[in-house]
Amino acid sequence: MLHYVFRIFLAFCFLYTSSLWTFTRGMNVSLVFALYGIPFYNHKHSTVVTLCIFIFLSISFVCVFKFETIPSHTNSTESFVKYENVFKEHFSVEKNADEWRNTCAHYGYCYNEFLYWPAGLSSNYMLNGQIESRAKYTIIDKQYSEYARLVDEYYDAGYKMTYVDELFCILEKE
Repeated sequence: MLHYVFRIFLAFCFLYTSSLWTFTRGMNVSLVFALYGIPFYNHKHSTVVTLCIFIFLSISFVCVFKFETIPSHTNSTESFVKYENVFKEHFSVEKNADEWRNTCAHYGYCYNEFLYWPAGLSSNYMLNGQIESRAKYTIIDKQYSEYARLVDEYYDAGYKMTYVDELFCILEKE
């Protein structure tokens, strides 16, 4: 029975991709199922192995993910009002248009101010660092590690910068 549990465990670990980030996320979720099954194991060896895997994965989870705090300038009324006006000015939602005409590719932090985006504008949060040329809008956080490269690639893809400040820039497809 243990070999079946182990196979399910590995299958779930590789459910998304074999990249370290998603592998670790998959392992942690599948580990919950493995820990749930400990009372049903008849062998002490299985319990010890599962607990060792749990400890290893817990340590790797903390090492893989870096915990970042949202900068202190956010969550102020002035900031919310400012960015609500910025978004109204720079984003327009087209009714009955192609879904990508109402999509913003987003790189970097998700600030609370993004709650003030116009209704109907969707966000496609980009994890892989590649450009999404189907989206009409792009927003790139200035603290994003590949900020300069992405801006250049979006310029090459026919986008123009419509807004920039200390936090992020907004690019729009021409």
